Amino acid sequence: MATQESLDRAVENWQNRASATVGDDRISPRDEIAQRAMELPPEDREYLADMLEQSLPHEEFRTPEIADAWAREIDRRLGAYDRGETKAVGFEEALASMRQALEAHAVENS
Repeated sequence: MATQESLDRAVENWQNRASATVGDDRISPRDEIAQRAMELPPEDREYLADMLEQSLPHEEFRTPEIADAWAREIDRRLGAYDRGETKAVGFEEALASMRQALEAHAVENS
């Protein structure tokens, strides 16, 4: 597993080589990083991939925990459907049902 120190050294090394060339063509820093990352052992690439994934925005969710909770809920619902415990409904039927529920909620809270 890569340590923070080894990653820091790799970044420092990359910064020192940022102007590296391949043949007569300069390569972009992004390509240099990708090339260097592919040279890492599998467990270090896995660690780096996880760190990069965690740094990305999590769609419309405020936190990674909320995104994870929704991913689990989606898996739960798909599993229930696959086991025949629930059935799918068409878009129009689902939309009508949601509208009816929202109207009932609005009446109850007015």
